[in-house]
Amino acid sequence: VVGVDEISNSIGISIYPNPVNAELSFMTARGNGITTVKILDMTGRVISTSQVLLNPGNVSQLNTQNLASGLYRLSVENK
Repeated sequence: VVGVDEISNSIGISIYPNPVNAELSFMTARGNGITTVKILDMTGRVISTSQVLLNPGNVSQLNTQNLASGLYRLSVENK
């Protein structure tokens, strides 16, 4: 996976590395709880949907080994 933009938002989430090879890591300074992460191709089609547990200071990983090389978009929702 390449081309994952670094973001900053209200829950202070960090997503790395960019580009990613096998695992995408998520860490938050403020938000917590179950977070829905969707990986979308460049046409907007949802490739995968996962739940990650975000707690301040902890790192959660999402396996990306099954994705073909290319550009993807992430949708991160914390309710």
